[in-house]
Amino acid sequence: MEISTNGTACTKENPYIPIGNMFGLHVPTLPAVRDVLQEGMSLFFRELKIDIAACPCLTKPPYNLAGMGLCGNPSLIQIGGLPKFMTNPHQNINTAQWNIREVLSDTCNDSFIIGAGYAAKPYMPFNGHLIMNAMYRAPANITNASHIVFADTSRGYFRTEKINNPSQMICSFMGDFFVSEGRQGNVLRVRAKNAIDKRYNIISIMQAILCKHYFVERNCRVALGGILKMRQGRVAHSIMPEKYPERIVSVDNFDTWFQRYDVALKSDLVAVGTLVNIPNPRYRMEYKGLPLLISRYQFHSYSDFGIGGQFMGEIDGFTAEDMVEYEGYFNLATNVYYKDFCE
Repeated sequence: MEISTNGTACTKENPYIPIGNMFGLHVPTLPAVRDVLQEGMSLFFRELKIDIAACPCLTKPPYNLAGMGLCGNPSLIQIGGLPKFMTNPHQNINTAQWNIREVLSDTCNDSFIIGAGYAAKPYMPFNGHLIMNAMYRAPANITNASHIVFADTSRGYFRTEKINNPSQMICSFMGDFFVSEGRQGNVLRVRAKNAIDKRYNIISIMQAILCKHYFVERNCRVALGGILKMRQGRVAHSIMPEKYPERIVSVDNFDTWFQRYDVALKSDLVAVGTLVNIPNPRYRMEYKGLPLLISRYQFHSYSDFGIGGQFMGEIDGFTAEDMVEYEGYFNLATNVYYKDFCE
């Protein structure tokens, strides 16, 4: 047993115990998940190939991440939730913020963290989407290469800013992050193109298939984290406005607060995030027998050419050039660590 920087006992197997509680996940083999997704996703894509492959070096373009791979003690960290936004966000901000640097510094492992949350003033430079991308080397070295995507009302559009300061790693309201030791190794590779029904995005489809196979039929919780690269075609994103409303009283109220924008991809776009196969009755709907879910588990994108935000899905098109080509790399999480967690 080792001691973290704050004096709390932790182990190499359970390095994030200091942040809160832990829940052990069901961990099927990668080939088993491959087979489940290959069968289920074939209903949604005319071109589909899912296999086990070596994770590409993620520090290289177009990924430009802080860690090389997705392997080594893969886990999820979940903080906060939608209720933290409810009623008056202006009042809640002071009690709904978590310092990711402190979370990582409280562990005993080297940790590569990616995922999606929210940034808020005065703890961060902007109100917007926090796309976490950082590498922690025990006991004290940290590289922050995260992004904030935010609405810039002064210029009339959204902006993407890179955040390098290790002191600016504060997530507000809610966040879902995939953490590993950043090692290279074999992961699940998903390649898909020519979507049959563009009402549902690829992440929601994967989540729904894993929900039906593992949770509904076997009562097992399964979680994935990773990256999704999108090429050509047109995609939709949503952006949180710069100013918070005075009150948010419902899920519908929260959803309509966000602004949608559509964009044609002129170069590769990368999104990071997590997905968990747990259904949420508030958002439940079915398609072809699958419990399609719209939940907190989303992928948020970033780029050096301005595009970014919460990935919503593909936009209908009529030519081959409008078809988005997806290539994703995912790993299974073994545990989920949570603090102040609420759906």
